Amino acid sequence: RLVVCQPSLLSLNFETNVKPKLEWLRNTFRLNTTHLKLLILKESVMLSSSLEKALIPNVEFYKRHCFPQFSNDPSNTNGTVALAHMIRQPRQLTISHARLLNRTAMFEEVGIPLECLWGKAAFTDEKLVEWMKKVVCVAP
Repeated sequence: RLVVCQPSLLSLNFETNVKPKLEWLRNTFRLNTTHLKLLILKESVMLSSSLEKALIPNVEFYKRHCFPQFSNDPSNTNGTVALAHMIRQPRQLTISHARLLNRTAMFEEVGIPLECLWGKAAFTDEKLVEWMKKVVCVAP
């Protein structure tokens, strides 16, 4: 099932590419084996996303900019609430970090809060611009 959804997985080296991602996902999101399996079956694209160029920097970005209310809470020093929100929409983490930073600049340029970036990873650039026009027109 995984290979049918994501045939590029066949070209990945398990030891150097897949295994580190599985370990990172398990440790970062505190997933047991069952939850890790369900996550990968649901979002197999995570295995072909770059750990260094997407997953890790995006988790840090989203914790800092989209879920600061959870990440900066002294009683929640590890940002576990933010991570719980992220793992519910894991595809958001797979956008290239460079693209995420470009979108950040677009939001900042027109004054849209960065928290609004969450949930927009699947948007094409054109769809995002259209969404931004609507938000800017509606904003007080």
